[in-house]
Amino acid sequence: MIAIKKLPIPANQSLFSNSYYRMDFIRLLFVFLLPPAAVAMQFGIDRHFWISVILTLLGFVPGVVYAIYVMASRRPGLSRLG
Repeated sequence: MIAIKKLPIPANQSLFSNSYYRMDFIRLLFVFLLPPAAVAMQFGIDRHFWISVILTLLGFVPGVVYAIYVMASRRPGLSRLG
């Protein structure tokens, strides 16, 4: 099972005041609208993108589940390469 960490939000900030939280919200929105686009936003067009495309074509739900799994288990951007 995937464990999702909840980050503490200071009392004087709303959930969407920080650009990091806004980007997470946009990616999460894309996961449910078009899973391959969400994976491409986070990792670019690589093997995860193509797996997401194939699963989405086979059935929308497997594509969403895979996109959520990949995005929750791997860090975005170039920091994942180090």
